[in-house]
Amino acid sequence: MREVDKRHPSHLRRSLTRFGTIIIIATLIEGFIMIFRFNKADQPHLLPYSTLVFIAATLLIVGLGIFLKITIPVEKLIEKAEK
Repeated sequence: MREVDKRHPSHLRRSLTRFGTIIIIATLIEGFIMIFRFNKADQPHLLPYSTLVFIAATLLIVGLGIFLKITIPVEKLIEKAEK
């Protein structure tokens, strides 16, 4: 097997991207569960809370996109410097 340097920026970027994606998916699933639970329990006044969960997931997606946009050029510069 190939030895992977866990301190390398590309490994860090991939790990954080995977972790962020898992958190985003969990947040979206929680939002959908809240919608179905509040509708089934006939509590529509609680639906704004599920909307806030979706807004939080959207902000997480935007944050992950900004992180990727910032780190990809830096990673390319580091790879070029290593060659």
